[in-house]
Amino acid sequence: MHYQADNVSDIKGKVPNISLMKIAQILVNNRYFNGDKRFFVVIHSFNNKIEGKFTKAEFMEACKHFLNANKKYVKEFKEMNNTTMEEAYEGQAKQYFDMYYGNK
Repeated sequence: MHYQADNVSDIKGKVPNISLMKIAQILVNNRYFNGDKRFFVVIHSFNNKIEGKFTKAEFMEACKHFLNANKKYVKEFKEMNNTTMEEAYEGQAKQYFDMYYGNK
């Protein structure tokens, strides 16, 4: 995936894992708008992994950015695990990191 003006949310009915695609889009957009016009990521849909030349910190930041826009996932995590909102936020971000981070 490279930068594109379209939003992944516009095709959410056509992709099997919208969370994976949105996190990838956030990674690409962050780099693009900070001057790296050639940055791209590879999405492995079958394995649900995102690979690219990004750091673990950048990926975690993209997960947190995704959760800021989708607070319902944080609330579900909070209720299921009986935690505070901050612990739920960190726990859900870590869960996305473990599921989708594809760099070795």
